[in-house]
Amino acid sequence: MFKKVLWISILTVFCIGLSGCTQVTDLSEDETKLIAEYAADLLLSHDRGYDDRLQEGETELEESTDTEKTSDTTVTTETSETENTDTTMQAEENQSAVTEGSMDDIAQIAGVSGVSIRYRDYEVVKQYPASGDGENIVQIDAPDTYELLVLHFTIDATQDQPAEVSLIDDNMEYELVCNGSLAANPMLTILTNDLATLETTVSPGQETEAVLVFQISDTVAQQLDTMELRVTYNNVRNVITIL
Repeated sequence: MFKKVLWISILTVFCIGLSGCTQVTDLSEDETKLIAEYAADLLLSHDRGYDDRLQEGETELEESTDTEKTSDTTVTTETSETENTDTTMQAEENQSAVTEGSMDDIAQIAGVSGVSIRYRDYEVVKQYPASGDGENIVQIDAPDTYELLVLHFTIDATQDQPAEVSLIDDNMEYELVCNGSLAANPMLTILTNDLATLETTVSPGQETEAVLVFQISDTVAQQLDTMELRVTYNNVRNVITIL
């Protein structure tokens, strides 16, 4: 709900900014891009869970073992045995709340009927989409010493009538895990084909593309060995192998 309200607010401000009381001003391509980039920065600044940069030693993946969970919750100051026991039990309860699934279709995971959403391929680039792509007025540039890792998904209709697709849901979580120990969340963008905020209609015979965009350091980009996408919805985690 937070994402949806924020999106509506930004788009409202964007529309007001482009309209006047008596005259509409035509914007150049550069001016339009600047406004879009400002909206993207504003959106990111209000995303409390934004943690998209993946760098060696920056975000270590938390292992799902009771031993490490207990270690993480150990208090270094003097506490009673009862308090330590309660803390350990709480950590174990939080861990056991998430169960493992076996689906690799995002639509099935999210409970969206009439379509199939499956991982296709990935690319590591400095800019997405490419400069020659005229379909999106928004482009994302990787900062210095970083690259953009873009996961591509294919959306196909599975029935003989148009299907509505809406993936704006706070309960839907994506986490990219590289080399078994580094994890990051996708960037929150205003790309029209961002899988995390996708709202579209898919017709029979139509193939649609969606993406998730991550920032990774140059160092990690050069040392990619394994990658998996963890998709969690309603406390069920499904793992999709990327590399």
